Amino acid sequence: MKLKKFKTFIFDLDGTIWDWEKIFPGVEETISELREKGKQILFVTNNSLLTRRGLVKKLKRMGIEVKENELITSCRVICEYLKNKPKKVFVIGRAVEKELRREGI
Repeated sequence: MKLKKFKTFIFDLDGTIWDWEKIFPGVEETISELREKGKQILFVTNNSLLTRRGLVKKLKRMGIEVKENELITSCRVICEYLKNKPKKVFVIGRAVEKELRREGI
């Protein structure tokens, strides 16, 4: 497969990039190489234990530089879904609550 034709690469975090405790071998090099080639990198996760800010910090500690806008989380999807809906919601889940509060929901 010719990777040149793709401009965006989407990686699931859990089980693809890390096992929560450590980055898998070759990930740092792969991400660096794709960035050097000007590719857009996105990371996705359905894990709601951390906010995007928390994920940025965790990934940086593990050697992966990432920006919040490169992370698509279940919390973020909820925020986008609720953006134009009533602003009062009952939330169970700390990271979800933090993300929603940040968005004014």
